[in-house]
Amino acid sequence: MFLPALRFLPMLAVATMSASCAVTPQKLIENGEEFRYTSSANPLDTAWCMGRSADEMHTMWKSRVRPMDSPGTTEMLVKLVIGPPSAVAVAHLEPIASGSSGSDVTLWISRNPPYGGRNTLRERLIGDCSMK
Repeated sequence: MFLPALRFLPMLAVATMSASCAVTPQKLIENGEEFRYTSSANPLDTAWCMGRSADEMHTMWKSRVRPMDSPGTTEMLVKLVIGPPSAVAVAHLEPIASGSSGSDVTLWISRNPPYGGRNTLRERLIGDCSMK
């Protein structure tokens, strides 16, 4: 009796897994304000530092750090966890091309992030992680 319904379980599982994966918020990259920095730390360490700073700044924000497609590159995403899910900041970090240690960081921040504003969030993300 329930056998025909079971054939839809694999499709449901794939849809659920796809919905939970982090996707770069293209709208934020297109409409947010862009900032560029360098860090003396590698991309992964810098991304973790930025994410931790955002998490500590406000309980309404949650960061996620994940590898990107290119080797050595990392993405850090800050999302609002109350209300409709929305990204307030995303950073793409890659190794400095010259062969020296460090990271090139491109940071996009929403034009009007809640709970402190764009400049407060930007200063916290870069200031706590020794970027210039």
